Amino acid sequence: MGPGVFNRVAAVNVIGTKTIALLVLIGYYTERPYFFDIALLYAMLNFIGTLVFARYLERGELWS
Repeated sequence: MGPGVFNRVAAVNVIGTKTIALLVLIGYYTERPYFFDIALLYAMLNFIGTLVFARYLERGELWS
């Protein structure tokens, strides 16, 4: 746990990035290309989730 909410968001992003790297490595070693697709989808969800959360922290609402 970091001292603030922004540090926690950064930590979640780091965990997401490490998960993506792990999925790519598993896909490479097991020679199963669908792991790359899963990693790409997870990367997009991680990025969009971060943007949505940052917007919520900045404005206090998601849609306006």
